[in-house]
Amino acid sequence: MTQPINVMNGLLYINNQQVPFLDNPVPKYSEGVNTCEYIICHYTGGTTVQSAHNTYLDPTTQVSWHLSVSRDGDVTQLLSFDKVAWHAGASSWGTGPQALVGMNKYSIGVEHSNCGPLTEKNGAYVTAFGQVVPNIDVGFDQNGNPWQLYSPQQLAASKYLILNLARILKVKDILGHEQIATPIGRKKDPGPMYWDTLADIRKTYANS
Repeated sequence: MTQPINVMNGLLYINNQQVPFLDNPVPKYSEGVNTCEYIICHYTGGTTVQSAHNTYLDPTTQVSWHLSVSRDGDVTQLLSFDKVAWHAGASSWGTGPQALVGMNKYSIGVEHSNCGPLTEKNGAYVTAFGQVVPNIDVGFDQNGNPWQLYSPQQLAASKYLILNLARILKVKDILGHEQIATPIGRKKDPGPMYWDTLADIRKTYANS
């Protein structure tokens, strides 16, 4: 992804074309204004971006976010950036009187199609829902625990998207869900397979 990125009226444009917008007839956002001070990175926990979008479209689920990045590197928008999405849950950032509590109203949520932690079963690596992940898509953290890898196309698209979006919105920082979730340890996303990319994005943005 090397096309110019722009935001108009809370909607994302790449190469002067609005990215696909997933319109949900059931409103899934809170009233109020999103200050867009942070970008929060997540993984979906599923094998495909479509399964995540099905969850978003399900009227019984209480979850929403702003952007999805598929394993092919395709970007979809679910909510305009001014909307307060339900992606952070119980969360906080900072300390003392300046600490922010409830990060939904301060942030943009970016979901990446990724299963997260895996379990070894009968010589295969499976998701929490029992789906088998090919060995070529499996990586290991420093403790030897298996996780689904992000695809190269996905990482490249995510880095370009988030870095440029951060510059346009002039956010204060780019964070992982695990960094803001309360209590500490409640969430693991975007996981160790994304951490180097996130660190690179934050460093590049801080120096830009």
